[in-house]
Amino acid sequence: MENEYWQDRWKTNDIHFHIKDVRPTLIRYFSSLPKGVVFVPLCGKSLDMCWLRSMGYTVIGVELSPIACDAFFKENNIPVKMTKKGKFIKYEARSITLWCGDFFELPQATFSKITTIYDRAALFALPYEIRKKYVNFIKEKTRFLSKIDMLLMTVEFDQSLKQGPPFSIDEKEVRELYSDVFFIEKLPEEDVSAFKDHPKFKNIDIKDQAYWLKKI
Repeated sequence: MENEYWQDRWKTNDIHFHIKDVRPTLIRYFSSLPKGVVFVPLCGKSLDMCWLRSMGYTVIGVELSPIACDAFFKENNIPVKMTKKGKFIKYEARSITLWCGDFFELPQATFSKITTIYDRAALFALPYEIRKKYVNFIKEKTRFLSKIDMLLMTVEFDQSLKQGPPFSIDEKEVRELYSDVFFIEKLPEEDVSAFKDHPKFKNIDIKDQAYWLKKI
């Protein structure tokens, strides 16, 4: 799955994957955390970032599509400054910065101050081989941080019924990917999936699952 796939989805407004509400799991587990810097990979134009900002967090997101980045600031009426930074366009506003470009090209300095990772939809957007590359990249870039937490969101369904993305990821795979670096706690699943109205999952059982990861 190449970058062009996601660029085309945004260009054609084929963005059923965009969730129009703040995720209840985010509110439940972030409301009582000490305020810090939250990194949101493959962030799209998620309203979760607005909620984090409103709660006093500093947000750093990365998104491939400039259409998504432009839409995020325009739709939420957030004044923004844009500058060219190497291979990226950097969108800067009060308490929120989006890096527009290829995730795997992010400079090390981007990770220097983060305290928490919020993986709301990145891991399950990627096919298996790229998931492994993504996780290894996260581990490599955060290896110098002595303490970091992660809220990881996944979805589970019968993958034989629908081709991804999104891709079904079970607990076994989460532990295979992350348990060498993180302690993993499986959280209670949501009563209703955020994808319940997604046309791709009509008549298909899908559940949202979350994990809290803490660096060992």
